[in-house]
Amino acid sequence: MKLNNGIRNETIEKTNFVHHFELITAYGVTHPQLFRRIRRFLMRISALEENLEMKKFADSSLNALIGGFREWLGANQKIAVDLETSEEYNWEDVLSFEEGIDPEDRQRLKNAISKTAVLKEAVFMFSKGFLIRLDDILPGGIWVSKLESRSDKSIQNYSPDEIPGCV
Repeated sequence: MKLNNGIRNETIEKTNFVHHFELITAYGVTHPQLFRRIRRFLMRISALEENLEMKKFADSSLNALIGGFREWLGANQKIAVDLETSEEYNWEDVLSFEEGIDPEDRQRLKNAISKTAVLKEAVFMFSKGFLIRLDDILPGGIWVSKLESRSDKSIQNYSPDEIPGCV
């Protein structure tokens, strides 16, 4: 019986660690303000733990935490209405791109922002809890500029213009 950090490798499923991971994950899903801290904790175990079974539980808990967080955030809003003009607009109307951004990168960024909640997730995590919706942003309200470009990657900067909680 090999011990790793005081835990038997072959019997970890019979310990309370399983329940600790379940509890931490459930707590993180129901308390989104703690999502970043709990995610960081689970990622650290997943990346650094030597016990393979413990890593497996951390990975599983991390996936459940992220899934629960995204479910809590909800679907991305597709259409918004400008209250002053009563005109409808969508994500494509909100995004403005600097000249020189590769057309493929531009399309990939448009798809990521309009079809997923990546912007909503980022704003929530970096603004300490602000939930952004499409109708919080006016047309042309997000400026995307190129910071760096190499053969293997491209880095863009998103500058929200007058979005509550972001500036």
